[in-house]
Parts: sequence; structure tokens; C-alpha cells
Amino acid sequence: MVSKGFTLYLGLGLLMGGALWMGCSSAPKPSQRPELGYRVDKLLVLPFADMYRLYGENVQFSCQISCAVNVIGEVEPEAPEMLTAHLLDLVNDTEDFAVIAPDQIRGIQSRILRDNQSLLTERDLVIQTGLAVNADAVLMGRIYRFINRRGTDLASDRPASVAFDLFLLKVPEGSLIWYKKFDETQIALSENIYKFNSFMKRGGRWVTAQQMAQAALDDIMEGFPIFF
Repeated sequence: MVSKGFTLYLGLGLLMGGALWMGCSSAPKPSQRPELGYRVDKLLVLPFADMYRLYGENVQFSCQISCAVNVIGEVEPEAPEMLTAHLLDLVNDTEDFAVIAPDQIRGIQSRILRDNQSLLTERDLVIQTGLAVNADAVLMGRIYRFINRRGTDLASDRPASVAFDLFLLKVPEGSLIWYKKFDETQIALSENIYKFNSFMKRGGRWVTAQQMAQAALDDIMEGFPIFF
């Protein structure tokens, strides 16, 4: 009779062998970027919104734009600036369009709100901001949770936990044309064997929230649309 321990050991061995084989493959990685049939010359990137600072903890937030529902948790104060900077680096690397950074719209949203006596929806405010800078599309994100690990990369009694989303709106229509969501709390391989690829990609170590979030953004932006 084969023991359960041997079966688990054998399974891990096969998975590791498969991972090594895939890592040594010389086949080029196919592009994951979808093509959209219209032209974008200018892309406005808005800073990540800290939903914890806006609404507090343990609040269920229903997005009127994406229709997704997220439960808000704690967010480290430095998270919005860090994620926004990393997103800008990734977007600038695409070279498909001119990028309008958040610091180029200072005061614009305040003026839009002041000039509109009636209440604007979030979508309306975003689109009017895009129009004000002649953008063809607006990329924006929200952070719902950003909790750092407690411990070291080898031992942690509180793992990193991150949740955020990104969405792209077309100007001037305001239609949602691309949406991605990330929500993960790192767990040990012994707790979930199906997280093997993620575990190995992180070197079998406990990562920080910043490492987790930046790696997630890297993966997500590999699928950012191509405009033509």
C-alpha cells in the first residue's frame, strides 16, 4: 500500500519537474494583449484611490462602473503612491500612446466639481477630466486592501494580503472597455497544493505586500489592450 506521504511527495516531485521543464522551454511566450479596433493617442492615468481612507474598514463597496463588489480592508498609507508609480512605469513602457500622468491634472477635477452645480457620478467626473486634457481613454484603479506581512521571508505569522482593481474607460462615451481585479492573501504551499506555481514563482518565501502588488501589476499589464 502506498502511503499518503509518499503520494504527496511524488506529486510535488512531478510538479517541480514540470515547472523546471516549462522554465527551460525556449518557445516564445505569446502576446496576451487583446487588440481594440480604435485609436488611442492619449491615455490619462489617474492615481490609485485608497478605498480604506475613503470608506473605512469592513465596508462592502459596490462599483457602479465595473459592477464588482469588494470588501474594504486596511491599506498601508504608502500603497497608492507606490502602485501609481509602478503602473506609470509599465504604461510608459508600452510606447503605444502618449501618457498623461496624474500630476498633469492638478486642480482640474476641483474646477469640474465647482463648475457643476448638480452632483456628478464618478464616471461623469472621470470622463470630464479626460475631456479636459484631450485624452482618448482613462486608466484608473482602486486599492481595497494592502496589508504587509509580519515576519521575515522565511517565517511569517501574518502574510501579505492585497486587493485592487484596474479599469479602462473610453472617452467621451464612458464605456468600460477593460477591467482586471487582483485579490490574494499569500498562503503556505502545505495549505493549498494548487498554489504551487505561485509559491515557486515567489521562491518559496513569504513576500511583502509591495512585492505581491508589483508582481500582480506586472502580470495584469501584460494583457493591457493594443490600440490601433
